[in-house]
Amino acid sequence: CARPAGYVTVNGDCDDFAVVLCSAIISIGGEARIGNGCSSSQGCHAWAEVNIGNENTEEIIKYLSYRYSLTAENTVWWIDGYYESNNRWLNLDWFASFPGGELFDVTHNGSWFYILQNHCIDFGWYEK
Repeated sequence: CARPAGYVTVNGDCDDFAVVLCSAIISIGGEARIGNGCSSSQGCHAWAEVNIGNENTEEIIKYLSYRYSLTAENTVWWIDGYYESNNRWLNLDWFASFPGGELFDVTHNGSWFYILQNHCIDFGWYEK
């Protein structure tokens, strides 16, 4: 298959995607972090999360439910802040079917990397 002149093949994996997505969110004034962890069945993985605060989260859920035709079986997932309990973080994992889709099954220790705050937190094992 011939490619047009100037065509660039772009490759990357989960951590590259998470970095680009977080960079885009931060560039428009949002707050993003990168999560990483390992699963006994799926290997290791990285994903992006965006801080949606704690106000109007029901409106965000309504919008996502409408936009992605979610049913009762499809739940919007977020993680309450680990050290900032007033904030909620929306999962933006590329393995999820929609923003806020099911969380990666971390069965081993993981970390969140807070880009703007320049620190990380080990979250250990958690249940979905």
